[in-house]
Amino acid sequence: MATGWLVTLLERVAAQDTRPPAPAETRVVQMPRDANKLIDAIRKTSNELVQAQTKRGQIAMAWQELEREHAELLESNQREQEEIIARLKALQGQLVDIAKECGIKAEVVHVTIGG
Repeated sequence: MATGWLVTLLERVAAQDTRPPAPAETRVVQMPRDANKLIDAIRKTSNELVQAQTKRGQIAMAWQELEREHAELLESNQREQEEIIARLKALQGQLVDIAKECGIKAEVVHVTIGG
């Protein structure tokens, strides 16, 4: 009985169709003229999409450049404000010293950088 499964398997294999598959059928067909127009329209539209995607990439790069330039301008302005505030404090300090020499109570006004 141990060989019963082997016999069954061999019977199944023998019962299978072992002929080679039929060769593929080849037909030559003429595409309708409208199909060529449609294919051309698809190519043209695909090219337009590539151009639009390229333009989007260029816009993104330009935006990054603007952001970089914006950050540089803000840093420059920050330094300028800090320099002006330092000069203002020095001038106010001189005025306070003159006022104190005259017996007038005075103090330096603290200026902050606005955002």
